Amino acid sequence: MVRSSLFHERGVVPMKCLAILLLACLLLSACGWAVPTVETTAKTTAITEMVDYDEIRAFSYEQDVKIKNEWRRTEGFKNVTESIVSGKDEAIRLAKNEATIEFSEASADYDDTCDMWRIGLFNLNSGYPQLTVYLTGNGITTLILEH
Repeated sequence: MVRSSLFHERGVVPMKCLAILLLACLLLSACGWAVPTVETTAKTTAITEMVDYDEIRAFSYEQDVKIKNEWRRTEGFKNVTESIVSGKDEAIRLAKNEATIEFSEASADYDDTCDMWRIGLFNLNSGYPQLTVYLTGNGITTLILEH
């Protein structure tokens, strides 16, 4: 009877292979090389989709103006004179002028029909805008929503 060289009596070699494979898996996971779980990947994707600071999205200023909010301000702004808004970064800088506290993050949306910027200011732990500032394309604040 001819036996395969890989299998010896009582499965000694397969047990050694299994032990080596198990030891390699333990070492890789101890070094932080574990494969991410679906749950971790889903959380990362959700966070990435929620916070995309580089993207300028479109929005409708006419729709947002209809929002009724008890923390809605339409006067008493700091940005009341025209200034050049060359892009997202300048719009965010102007919006931060209206804030009374520091915010670590900002999102920018633009309505090209009305030439309006909607800047959301928030801190990373909140994940949603705590202050939304609406600026004209000339840098004048027209509306602030506090959340």
